[in-house]
Amino acid sequence: MNYIKDTLSEKELNFLLEQLDTTKVLTGEELNPFKKAHPYVLNNQSGLYPSTFTVYDTTNETLNNWIFNKFSKNELVESIYSMEYGKEAFSKKHKDYLRKVCIILLNDDFDGGRFLIEDNDINLNNLGGYVILDGQKYEHEVTKITRGLRKVLVIFFKSKENLL
Repeated sequence: MNYIKDTLSEKELNFLLEQLDTTKVLTGEELNPFKKAHPYVLNNQSGLYPSTFTVYDTTNETLNNWIFNKFSKNELVESIYSMEYGKEAFSKKHKDYLRKVCIILLNDDFDGGRFLIEDNDINLNNLGGYVILDGQKYEHEVTKITRGLRKVLVIFFKSKENLL
């Protein structure tokens, strides 16, 4: 199993959150291109059951450049989502179609919600913790939340050769 796991510094996490606060949240018809690129997620057929799902506009160059330099110098940012998992919410085992993915934990005040890759708990439970994996190669899931709210940022990447 091949993945990268690390933790953002407090400064990096604060920068990321500040950038997200200034990034437009997509709504209504603005989501249509993403429904084609991520049909299962946005059409509720994925086996992902977050309580809240937010799609961010990917035109924030400052944020995109930071993500590119921090997480993936070979691929471009395809899409950025935040997901909140409340009590009883979870994500079934799944693979992400043709995508490298980075998942960043935005809080740590919850119980349950373990992140598993190929049935292995990778202990992604610290604020700012992140994992980068080949989402098409490895099955991954989030176990049920038993207390609190689990917030994550999910970033999908695309190769420069496979531009939409």
